[in-house]
Amino acid sequence: MGKKKGNKQAWLDWLADEPPSASAQQELRDRFKRQANSYKPVNRAQPQPIAQPSVAVPQHPVQPQAASHATSAPKPVSEASSAAPPATVSIQIHLPSFPGKRLRKLFTKLNQGITTVKTWFMYQLAAHKARTLGITIGVPLLIVLLFLPPLFNFGYGRDKTEKGGSAGTSAGSTVKYEKPPFQVVTPSTKTKLATPDGVHAAYDGEKNVYTYSDSIGGNGFTVSQQPIPSQFPDGPAAVESIAPTLNKGVTPVKLKVITGVAYVSTNPKYDSQAIVANVRDVLIFIQSAHAFKTSEWENYLNTLQ
Repeated sequence: MGKKKGNKQAWLDWLADEPPSASAQQELRDRFKRQANSYKPVNRAQPQPIAQPSVAVPQHPVQPQAASHATSAPKPVSEASSAAPPATVSIQIHLPSFPGKRLRKLFTKLNQGITTVKTWFMYQLAAHKARTLGITIGVPLLIVLLFLPPLFNFGYGRDKTEKGGSAGTSAGSTVKYEKPPFQVVTPSTKTKLATPDGVHAAYDGEKNVYTYSDSIGGNGFTVSQQPIPSQFPDGPAAVESIAPTLNKGVTPVKLKVITGVAYVSTNPKYDSQAIVANVRDVLIFIQSAHAFKTSEWENYLNTLQ
C-alpha cells in the first residue's frame, strides 16, 4: 500500500469480494472530506423591483449534493453552468366596485319608469279611442237631429179628428193634422210643405210655430216660422234686433233678398249657420249644419212666397 492507488483501482478494491484494507478505507474518507470542504457558495444578485405589473422572481436555494456510495464523486457547481429560473409575471387589475344595493335601486327606478310610461300610453290610447268613437257616433247623430227635427217634434199640439161611419166606428178613419192660423211661407216649387203631414212638416200649437225640412244641393236644413212677435213694430225691426244674437261674438252678414230683410251668422267652431229673415208678416228662422255660400241663401230666400 506504499504506492498511491488510482481512483479506479480504489473502486475496484471497494467492489471486490474482499473488503479493502483499513488504510484504503481511511484514504477514501479523507479524499471525500477534502472535496466537500472545497465547495464554495454561489452568490446571486437579487432582482430589482420593477413597476406595475410586478414581477416576482422566486429564490431557489442550491441544495448541496451529498456523497453517495452508489454514484461517482460530485462535481462543484459553477455560476456559468447554473441557469437562472424563468421569471414569473404577475398582473394585478383593479376594477371599481359596484354595490349590489345601488344596482337593485337603479333597476327598481327603471322598472317604475317603464310602468309609468306604459300606464300613460294605455290611458292616452284609451282616451284617443273614446274620442274617435264619440266623434264617429256623435257627428252623424248631430247632423240627423239638425236636419230632421220635425221627426222629433211632430205630434205636439196637433188636433186629431177621426171620421168614421154613421155608427161611429173606426172603419175608414183618417188623421187630420192641425193647420197654423197664419199663412205659411214656402218655396214656390214646394207648396206641399205648407200642409202639415207628420213627415215633412208639422205645426206646434202650443208655441204657434210651423216647421218643415228642406235642402239645397242634397244638404238639409230646418225652417221654422211664426207670426211677428208683438213686441216688434214690424218684420224688419224684429230681424235687425234678433240677428246679432244668433251666434255670440259673431257679426251677422246681411243678405240681398227682395222678400224682406235677412241675415246669416256662421259659427266659426262648428261651421254651422243660422239665418233670420222676414217675409211679409212672418218671422223665419233657418238652422243648418252645413255652411252654404251667401249666394245660395239669397237664391233660396228669394223663392219664398
